[in-house]
Order: sequence, then structure tokens, then C-alpha cells
Amino acid sequence: MRLRNERLRTGHLLAFVSPKDEKDNFSLFILVKDLRQFESVLKVTEGFRRIAEAFRDKYECRSYSIADVGKVRDVVPVIDEGRMLRFEPDEFLSSSGQMKEIMAGAILERLSHGDRIIFPLVRTGAMATGRNFFDRYEEVKRMWGKIESGEKLLLQAPRRYGKSSLLHHIATDQPQGWCACYVDFQGGKSPEDFVYLILKGVCQQERFKECLPAHLSRQEPWSCSEITKAGLFREERAGIRKDWKGYGEKLFLSLNGASERILLLFDEVSFLFEDMITEIGSELEEVSGLLSWFAEIRSKTARISYVLSGSEHLPVFLDAYGVDGRLQDMTPEHLDLFDGTAAKEFVSLIMAGQGVVISSDEIDRILSLLGDPIPYFLQLVLDTLISDCKRDGSLSGERVDEIYYHKLLGPERKRYFESVHQQVERYDRYKSGARKGAERLLSELASRDAIPKGDLEALWSAETGSALGFDMMLAILRDDFYVREESNGLFTMSSKLLRDWWQRHVLAIEPRS
Repeated sequence: MRLRNERLRTGHLLAFVSPKDEKDNFSLFILVKDLRQFESVLKVTEGFRRIAEAFRDKYECRSYSIADVGKVRDVVPVIDEGRMLRFEPDEFLSSSGQMKEIMAGAILERLSHGDRIIFPLVRTGAMATGRNFFDRYEEVKRMWGKIESGEKLLLQAPRRYGKSSLLHHIATDQPQGWCACYVDFQGGKSPEDFVYLILKGVCQQERFKECLPAHLSRQEPWSCSEITKAGLFREERAGIRKDWKGYGEKLFLSLNGASERILLLFDEVSFLFEDMITEIGSELEEVSGLLSWFAEIRSKTARISYVLSGSEHLPVFLDAYGVDGRLQDMTPEHLDLFDGTAAKEFVSLIMAGQGVVISSDEIDRILSLLGDPIPYFLQLVLDTLISDCKRDGSLSGERVDEIYYHKLLGPERKRYFESVHQQVERYDRYKSGARKGAERLLSELASRDAIPKGDLEALWSAETGSALGFDMMLAILRDDFYVREESNGLFTMSSKLLRDWWQRHVLAIEPRS
């Protein structure tokens, strides 16, 4: 891979122009170094013309030879330079000279929708919003279909799969007649927190004005400074503390009577209930009471739609503690990883946006190093490679391997894996010795290709003193460390990157006895 030569001025322009309004256009400027690239430019032009057939009702394809891109308006006076992208021919051709239709189609699709900024950015660990939200539109469409038909959804997926980004996108792009509120429950540890965090979420939008207590609505909290908001919320919290059930019921019933349909998107509900049970020593009756009360509230508020998001292991976790989650009215909705095509498209667009020319073979090499294309880890890998490519101008395949094994998995990127340590440290709250038991399971999974469940249970029992809690821990490791049961009944750690990291930073330092 190498940096695009942005200094080139000569090239071939592919303009896609609306027959209804020539000012509605976008274009691709294919940078040309010399005549030896003529055949490549011809293949790219033919490839785009073929792909553009899908858009022929909206745009017609025109091509021009351009001697100086700075004077492109002399040739195409109506060109929208804000929607003109530059590429080299090699960015669209495989090593065998075939058109990269995945990347080309993705670019045309985005430009044809009027987007001026089409390339997602690398934002490791940040919520994917705006142009960075990628390839979840089918999931969004499916979920809205279920929401509008009256289903309540329980969105489940392992960590770092993009649940929060999906919910945030739904909250900011709802159909007419709907008003959505996103609430993050991470950090909540009590029924009082549950009601309080919902109130704070509702107070962020003026559209919920009619649903707030009259004295609070008059204060217009959505437009207040953060200092003023803090004071208002402090006063409301005192009322919630006195009677969280009464306050919460009034709030939900008020939302249920709103003029618009209300969609409540509750994120990280797993953290709330797990922390209530294990971190602060709540009575299980308190947890059961909150879950029962919330189930009753849902039954009373038919005009409110709900999406609860959390880890796959939440039902198993609650069952292990003998708590009835009262989630029978929720329809499970599972979020999967990008498929292979989407992962390649994502890498192509990220690299193109950063001015990096990358081949199909190099993309395959990156995805092979990574293993499962977990969004967080995929961005981490790309961020590291882009940084080095911009510094050095190009990266060989051998250099890519070196960066992966010695830089990405080295001390430079240590902070990106701090959550791994933090997750393991939390496991002792489930059972005495659970942390060591989990570490033993992870060490075996990282060092072996596949392990029978019976072997894992035996290791757990040997380390913790009993089989108690094994099924719950295995469900938790599925979410936190991507432990997966294959079709043959054997278990693996499906994230190659996480396996490599564990081998480097745990097995190599603390060899098993």
C-alpha cells in the first residue's frame, strides 16, 4: 500500500450528471501519470460505466480528458467540485486487472445520494455517527419495521459490535411522527438511577416538553447551560429518591400520552442490573422489584415502543442469580458482525478517504491478520497502518505483518487494550476465584484451536473448586472475549487479534503451571 499521488494534475474525468438538472452532478477524477496507464484508465472507465447502469434513471455518465484539474471548469462549466473525488487507476483494479466492483459500487452509491463526504473516518472506540455509521442500514430498516408493528426489542450482541452506534443512529434518524430518546444506563446502580437517567435523556429534547413535570418543563432544560441543568437535575433527583416508583410511573404515563409516538432506546441495561447485583450488594429483591415494575410499566404503555440493548449473556446472568428478568414480552434482535463483503468495502473506503492506495490482496491480508472483523479492532488495525503509511509513504506486506505483531500488539497500543484487563478484574464479583478461573479458560482458548466444553468445565472446576458458575462465565466470555461454539460443538476464541494479544501479554508473561 502507498499514498496516492495527489500532485498529479492530468487525468480522466468521469462525470455523473442528472438529465433533469446539470447542476446536480458528481464526478471521479482519475489521476494519470503517463500514457502507459491508458489501458488501466480504459478498464476503470468501462467498469464505472457498467456499474453506473444501476443509476441511469438518475444520472448519465460522461467522460472527459483533462489536461489540468485546476482548470476543469473550462471543460465542464457546471461541475460540482465539492462532489469531485480524486483517485489513481490502481485503486479500482485488482492485481489481475479486474475492476474492484465492491469499492466502485460503494462510492457511486454514496455519491448518488447527494453526500459530499462519503468516507468514514477512523474513530477507534468512539460511537459511529454521521458518515462514520456504516453498513447497518438493513438492520435499521428491519428494526423499524418491527418497532412500527408494535414489537418491543431486546438488542443483543457481544461487546464492540456496534450496538450503541446502531441505537444512536435510530435515535437521530426517526420517521415522521416518532420521537426517539436514547438513554445510556452504564454507571447506573439502583432503581433510582434507572428513573433518573431516563428523565435526563427526555430532558435533552424540546419535543418531550409536554411529557415533563410542569415545573420542570417551564425551566426548558434542553436549552439550559450545563451548570443550570445540573441544579435542576439535583432537585429532581431528590424527588425520585423519595418515591422512584411513583415518579417513574408518572413519567412513563406522560410519555405514553404524548401527541407523537415515543421510542425509548435503552442502552447498556446489562451493566445496570449486573452492577446492582454484584458491585453494591443490592438485595436480589430490589433487582427483581425493578424488573417486575418495569415489565408492568411496559404493559401499561402500549403507545411507547422500547428497544433494550445489552449483552447476550443477560438472561443467563439473571437466571444464575435466580432473578426473573420479566423479558418475555421482548423480541430478541441479534446484531451480527460485518460480512466479508462489507468488511472489504469498509477497509476500501477508509483507506481511500485517507489517500492510501491499497490492493485487494492487501485488504485480504489485513482481514486475515485480524480474524473476525470486530469494528473496534478493525479500526484499531487500520489506524495503526494508516499512521505508518503516511509517515513512510508506503508499506510492504512484510511491513504490515511487522506492524501488526510488534507495534499493534506492543506497548505503543497498550491503552487500547486496557478494557481487557478491566473486564477480567470484574469477574471476581461473580464468584470467589472467578477471575483466575476465567483467565485459565482464556489461556486455554488462546493457545488451542478448539476445545470441548467438558474440558473447559474441568479447567474451571479445578481453578475455582466447583463447577458452580461455569455456564454463566462461558456466556460472559462469549460477550467479552468472543468465545464461540462451532457447529462441531467445540469452543474457540474467534477474534484472532485478541488471541494474539492474550498469547503475547498473558501467556508469555505468566506461563501456566
